[in-house]
Amino acid sequence: EEQRSTTFSLMRAVLARRPLLPEVYDCMKTVSSLVVRANAKDVRELCAQALVQFLLDYPLGERRLQQHLEALAANLEYQHASGRLSAMNCLRDVVARFPAEAVEAQATFLFVPMVARLGADEDAACRRAAGEALTTLLKRVAGTGAGRKLLALAVGWCAGSESGSSGATSDPRLRRAAMQTLGLAVTAAPKDAARAVAVARPHVASALHEHDPEKGGDDEDDDATVRGWQTAYYALLLVEKAAASCPKALSDPIPGATGDDDGTMVPVGRFDDPDAVWSGAQALLLHRHQWVQHAAARVVGHRLASHGSQMASALASGTETNGPIDLERVARCCVAVLEQGTGGGAVEIDDGLAEQTVKNLTFATVVLLQTATNEATREADADADDEEDAEGGSDKDEDTEEKEARPPYPWLFRRMGKVGAGGVGAARAAALRWSAATAASLGSDGFAKLPACAPALLLPAVLCADVAVKNVDEAHRDLAAEALEVMRATLPADAFGKAYAAVQRRITERRDQRRKMKALEAVTDPEKAARARLVKNGKRAAARKRKIQEYRGVKGTSQSTKKRAREV
Repeated sequence: EEQRSTTFSLMRAVLARRPLLPEVYDCMKTVSSLVVRANAKDVRELCAQALVQFLLDYPLGERRLQQHLEALAANLEYQHASGRLSAMNCLRDVVARFPAEAVEAQATFLFVPMVARLGADEDAACRRAAGEALTTLLKRVAGTGAGRKLLALAVGWCAGSESGSSGATSDPRLRRAAMQTLGLAVTAAPKDAARAVAVARPHVASALHEHDPEKGGDDEDDDATVRGWQTAYYALLLVEKAAASCPKALSDPIPGATGDDDGTMVPVGRFDDPDAVWSGAQALLLHRHQWVQHAAARVVGHRLASHGSQMASALASGTETNGPIDLERVARCCVAVLEQGTGGGAVEIDDGLAEQTVKNLTFATVVLLQTATNEATREADADADDEEDAEGGSDKDEDTEEKEARPPYPWLFRRMGKVGAGGVGAARAAALRWSAATAASLGSDGFAKLPACAPALLLPAVLCADVAVKNVDEAHRDLAAEALEVMRATLPADAFGKAYAAVQRRITERRDQRRKMKALEAVTDPEKAARARLVKNGKRAAARKRKIQEYRGVKGTSQSTKKRAREV
């Protein structure tokens, strides 16, 4: 290590004085090889620094410079990930420190292998380094002809192997890498990337709709969870970045649709409509891969945040809307996502996915409930103006009372109640947070118009806070107590008391009903009842055995193990 430090210090000192000797050029060939092939990480880093210094300070002909760059680009496919990572970092430093004219001249040559590594490398660190190198390159060539050429290449690759594309590659990895590259361009140079994203928008929308869960996945992808999820995931990430940095690229007409100054022509298709991107994202809320679900939830959440007030106003006024996002469908999809964490085949839901799902579901729930309130008010006013006989009026009053006993959209409260009562992990926590957030958003005025919603919202929190209910984590009990406090502060005192009493009465009735069913089953089907008792006794015996095992290791006491276990 000491000799290594001395050697590289001497090398940097020699390179700083710029002696034009053939030995220096020969030495740098070896250094260029050690950038990738050296065993020690420190050696690779020091060789990369020396090589970049040499390329910057020494006079090099175009051919010799091209040879060094070709060697680094070729080593991006080196068999060991450490060598590929070192070569990529060296190219990134070259792009960052070279003069602008040299970077523009070499931009296309460096761009292609970087994009290939971004989409095909198996090592996460190499993919991350490729993303950093591409971001640096796109920043350096932003606003130039070279930059526009690179973005045009990415747009062409976005077409991928979609149906109807002529001359497109059949490798889906390049298509995914092109979408990632456009996402990096949106971050690096949003003004330049806006036009490219607008041109690529039909291809992105096509990728989203191709992986609609109702239509199936890509048969050529061998992913074990769900086929073709990567393409949909990176398409959603591109939409998310574009919506945050250059939203007009997702809403304005496609540049070149009728031919413009650079002669670009965009074929007219069914995905040219800007709404196709948002409807595709909405469809992917039910994708089986949680990464895709989370990305789709963020995209839909961004749409609700930017256009939610317009959607709510249109629904409140009764205006027919044909927008890309349907709030009732969003609500159903969000509930289906949370239901993954309920039942026998429950899976653990990602915390970020659960949080974003609660945000989207809360907004959709509040708007739908408020819309239902306005429709009910208009119907009540219309009924009051009608003159009917006493018999017909009494029938209508009975129907109104029956409808008032149930909240609007009863399927929503019923299914979320099941998630809150029987969910696991983040799913149950999400149901409790949704109850509290919906109650806080509705407020006392909302509950005054919709009193039947109070018991439905209270039910999951009351069940989780009840100590008689088993298999509830302490964190969920604390969260349920907080949700009850939020609803107690939101509802009027008498309304909260009535709703709480109604929920307790419902829980008691359900428990009594289950007891009666068990007693009836013991008479009508004694064999099944006997099997149930055997299972219950077996669980009790296993529990006692576990307690004994816990205390069996304790020594030095005068009591026996079984006696201590019985006392506990």
